[in-house]
Amino acid sequence: MNQTKQDHMEFYWMDYETTGRRYLSDRIVQFAGVRTDAGLNPVGQMETLYCKPAPDCLPVIEASLVHGISPREAEAKGLTEHEFATRIHTLVTKSDTCTVGFNAMNFDHHFTRFLFYRNLLDPYAWHSYDDRSRWDSIDLFRAARALRPDGIKWPDDEDGAPSFRQADLAAANGISPGRGHDAASDVETMLALARLVKEAKPRLWDFCLRLRDRQFVRSHLHSTFVYVSGRGLKTRHRATIAAPLRANGNYQYAFDLAYDPVPCLRASKSELLKNDEGRGIGDEALHHFNVTASPFVMKFDIFGALSPERQNILQRTGLDLETIQRRCRMVQGHRAFAGRVMAAFTDKWKSKEALDVDEALYSGSFIGRKDRQTLDTLRASLTKQYWWKGLRFGDDRLSELVFRFRARNFPETLSAVEEVKWRDHCRRRIFSSVDKDGLTRYDRYTRDVAVQREKHAGDEEKLALLQELDAYGKLLKDTLSA
Repeated sequence: MNQTKQDHMEFYWMDYETTGRRYLSDRIVQFAGVRTDAGLNPVGQMETLYCKPAPDCLPVIEASLVHGISPREAEAKGLTEHEFATRIHTLVTKSDTCTVGFNAMNFDHHFTRFLFYRNLLDPYAWHSYDDRSRWDSIDLFRAARALRPDGIKWPDDEDGAPSFRQADLAAANGISPGRGHDAASDVETMLALARLVKEAKPRLWDFCLRLRDRQFVRSHLHSTFVYVSGRGLKTRHRATIAAPLRANGNYQYAFDLAYDPVPCLRASKSELLKNDEGRGIGDEALHHFNVTASPFVMKFDIFGALSPERQNILQRTGLDLETIQRRCRMVQGHRAFAGRVMAAFTDKWKSKEALDVDEALYSGSFIGRKDRQTLDTLRASLTKQYWWKGLRFGDDRLSELVFRFRARNFPETLSAVEEVKWRDHCRRRIFSSVDKDGLTRYDRYTRDVAVQREKHAGDEEKLALLQELDAYGKLLKDTLSA
């Protein structure tokens, strides 16, 4: 993205509180967001929304204790998921909007996609057209600490490792963290921290913003590069120097030159990465990332002349130049290695189970143009009688997805037979399906309520919330059993 466009864009800073961390099946409880101009000056007011709970989802007890929002509060304050999704879609689809979260690439942006998918909206167009984009501010902080730490105070956690929790970063730099795990408060903290880095590190800020452009990312992957990430990089300030292996569509594979490549080069595909049998030889040395997710990469040719700034980066990563040069030559000299790495990651991320339609966004193909037009026509017809009739889809997921959309948001449109079908689905999901421990969702829910009651025996506020959660579970059981 060129500088002129960047100056005219707006940011939409947003955050979610959710029923749990699994974006495939958990749901959003609370949303907050605020729009700013490119200079981070507010444009409009903070907006906070709640979403009503759905009867086919039980919250994770620990997640509820973190944000403190009971199902009863969400029901009283909330919109239907259709109304909730529609409002958020309106906010983030204004042209020239960059939607930003903190750790959003691994969390919030996935929840947004699944929210839109369940509610028949395009799960990708909100960040792909009309100069719209998405970004994650957490790698901005990781890169600043790893490469240019001066001017900002950097906290460590209790184990002495770098902490990138918003509350810790805010407290270390004299910013009031507000009420943690409240969406609006978290957005305010995120924005204050972003202003801190933008002012202290304007060149780094501009560079990180350009990483939203996949072509710009790819331009840094032609030779060895600096890679900063929270995944796998627990030491060396979360930064390393990596050698590119192979690209597969939007995915890039790379080898971390901090590690001796010999064990990986000798390993078979099945030995490279962690599997059901245990630890893989290359779990820490091999990396895999999506170039459309604004990964922090910066070209760093280890065979060229090093400027003082690059020598400083090398020093901060704790890597020896001659050693990583030798390792790079070894990796690049084994042409078959890149293919084994790509195959290992493909096998690792391949779904081993048939996913429920609500969870099948990533396991299926993109929704085709004709089906997309049918869904758009359907959503435009929601005020008309029998708007759901006569629909034909080429995608096998969509008929069931539309049925569940109706059941959650327009239950009055269900026939007697469809009401039974919906109730059976909810019962199956909560009271029949078991996890790897042999527990149903309801079994785990009631067990976790009991465990947390014992853990928080002296905390009246948490005990009151646990009482509400217990009552909600029993009410749902009675309702679905009727």
